[in-house]
Amino acid sequence: MLRTDPLESLRCLVSGGRLEPMDQALLARLQRSIAEAQVVNRRGELVVGMPEAALVNAEAQIAYLYRDGIPLLIADEAIATGQFASS
Repeated sequence: MLRTDPLESLRCLVSGGRLEPMDQALLARLQRSIAEAQVVNRRGELVVGMPEAALVNAEAQIAYLYRDGIPLLIADEAIATGQFASS
């Protein structure tokens, strides 16, 4: 039986690229920006609620948040990392 990391099969819904767990430093900046009401999703809606983790496609600069331990892989709810990556 083949055993692979389930994360390896997940792909960015916008670019098709590989998703990786967001590092803790970037996650902290994301959480701070959400707390300051400075983050919108691709639909243009303000992101509310604090994610416990996120997946990121660094090449496409897109992040997908986790809610209740589940990654929300919905293209319209993806977040451009440029909103918080340099803060």
